[in-house]
This record gives sequence, C-alpha cells and structure tokens, in this order.
Amino acid sequence: MKRRWYDQDPACPRIFTQIQGIPQPEVREFCARLMVNLCEKLRKEIQHKEKDSSNISSLGMSALTARYWYGQNKRRWYDSELILHKAIGMLYSMPQIALSVIGYMLKDAVELVEIYAVVCQQVEQPPNMAELSRIATTALKSGRQEAEAILIGLVGKDLYRAIYSSLQARISNHQP
Repeated sequence: MKRRWYDQDPACPRIFTQIQGIPQPEVREFCARLMVNLCEKLRKEIQHKEKDSSNISSLGMSALTARYWYGQNKRRWYDSELILHKAIGMLYSMPQIALSVIGYMLKDAVELVEIYAVVCQQVEQPPNMAELSRIATTALKSGRQEAEAILIGLVGKDLYRAIYSSLQARISNHQP
C-alpha cells in the first residue's frame, strides 16, 4: 500500500531522493526550478486540453485547498528551501498522470545533475551553472545518452562510473 501522495509513481520518490542527496543548495535549487518550469508547462497543457476534452478533469477546489495547506508545518527536508518547497507543492497539486509525465521527463536530467554535483564536491570545485544547464537541457531535449556523453567529457569515464555506482546503491536503499 502506497501511503504518500508521491509514491503513486516510482519516479517521484526517486527524484526526491536524488535531489535530497545533492550536496550544494544551488544545485538543488536548479533542480527545483526545472520541476517548477515543467509543472507550469504541463499545467498549461492540461488546462488547454480541458477546454477541448472532457477526459481530463480539473483539480477542483479540494486540490487548491490542499495546496494552500500543504507544508504548513515545515518539517520536511525540503521545507527550508523556498524553491524546493514550491516545486514539491506544485507536484502535490498535479493530477497523477502529470506526476508520471514529470517523473519520466526529469529522471535522467536530475540523475546526471546529481552525479555532476557529487563530482564537484569530491574535487572541491563549485558547480558551473552553465554546465549544469547544458547537461539538463541536453537530457530533456536530446536524451540521456547525449547528456551522459557531455558529463563524461567533463568528469571522465572512471569518475562518472564510480559516482554513478555509489549513487545507484544509495537510491536503491531508499526506495519503498
């Protein structure tokens, strides 16, 4: 039995675990902004389709009320970072099908950004936001393979494989 709203789609808890594991707050914020932008784009598409079709239903007043009360206690790991709180709150108010779409679209981008962030931490170098953007944009537009090639070009194949393996082990231990 799935008890948390985001456990309905396996990609959501995975993305949350990955973002939580990113050591630099500015990189977590970058990922949150990706989520916010994608949520806003998807919400517009859903609203547009609602006008053309009765197959997709509106969230309605209950979801809006839930969104208002969402996160009032500020006890979770993401509550202290405003943009992360906003991003996860936006996901909370999305229909289930939208969560699946967002999870599918973001999984590779967030994973590769996390690898880059961990490498930066290990080599004691601040993340380059232009490189982060290049990796994420390539993952979203051209796919994982091209983005992975960019990342390997930046950090090297051996370091990429080592970090990837350690992160996969960590993430598999956090799955419900």
